[in-house]
Amino acid sequence: MKRKNTLPVTLRDDLTIEILLRLPVRCLLRFKCVCKSWFSLISNPEFAKSHFDVAAAPTHQLLQRCHDFYKAKSIEIEALLLNSDSAQVYFNIPHPHKYGCRFNILGSCRGFILLTNYYRNDLFIWNPSTGLHRRIILSISMSHNYLCGIGYDSSTDDYMVVIGRLGKEFHYFSLRTNSWSSSECTVPYLLKHGSGFRNEGLFLNGALHWLVESYDNLRIIIAFDVMERRYSVVPLPDNLAVSEMWVMKEYKVQLSWTKSYILSTKNFPLSYHFFPICFTKNGEILGSNSSNKLVRLNDKGELHSHGDEKRRFDYIRDSVMYRETLLSLPGGDYEKPSVVPPLLRRKRF
Repeated sequence: MKRKNTLPVTLRDDLTIEILLRLPVRCLLRFKCVCKSWFSLISNPEFAKSHFDVAAAPTHQLLQRCHDFYKAKSIEIEALLLNSDSAQVYFNIPHPHKYGCRFNILGSCRGFILLTNYYRNDLFIWNPSTGLHRRIILSISMSHNYLCGIGYDSSTDDYMVVIGRLGKEFHYFSLRTNSWSSSECTVPYLLKHGSGFRNEGLFLNGALHWLVESYDNLRIIIAFDVMERRYSVVPLPDNLAVSEMWVMKEYKVQLSWTKSYILSTKNFPLSYHFFPICFTKNGEILGSNSSNKLVRLNDKGELHSHGDEKRRFDYIRDSVMYRETLLSLPGGDYEKPSVVPPLLRRKRF
């Protein structure tokens, strides 16, 4: 019997790229160890941009500060709800001992986390997936009555760190030009701690958003557009009650606010202290209660919790949702991680 000659099956380079572009970030980080050509391809900034744009199933994570302030853990929400062992991955905060201080989380944008040290002397922008980070020296003082966040200007492919000093003005740092600038308009609002008020801004529709209060005790949302470098007001619905959750169907249109959830009256003592985090795939809202524990709100406004989840979320409010990415920041001057990121410390295949 004659043996047939067989050749190894190979794919064209363009097909290989198309397949890799649709894989999760965690897989790609491991695949960098396969060969030099794959390492070079996956490390290419243009590949990272394409992967961010076409990823079939982007993985959204919850990054939470750990008890000792020097570490963080990334939690995959859907895996956690299924009690999967792969739900959590731990990270070292960039060089905590080098800068001599513990850190707090201030926001996220396109996979980058904005951190500040405990004494608010400087800021860091950090990609937990790759471990790369960049330090920004503050040119102004950050008091307790301030707003902060990170956004992305798609017109210039630039990331902006924004600090709003209430009663004064907005300052913003461009990573592409490596410089600080400020707006000419003052911000005539107050930030009250508790009851939903937070320093950290949420980036959406090209703008950073914060819940603030006017001097006549009216709650509003202000939005700072990172492209136009100015802020505007997003009005809340009339007669807003603490036991209701509303959704804005059309951005910045007050009449488009729609009441989506009414918290069950049997849970009313807890409802005032429900802090939303994200939607789950089945349409429930994940959040934390007054005890800083994880709870879920179903479409009937009923709150549920699970014993195992209570143990995992001791510092849920010092956390932020982010998307895993291979993207890099403009302007260079990166600091490489002192240790290999946890996602790379896996068994090679």
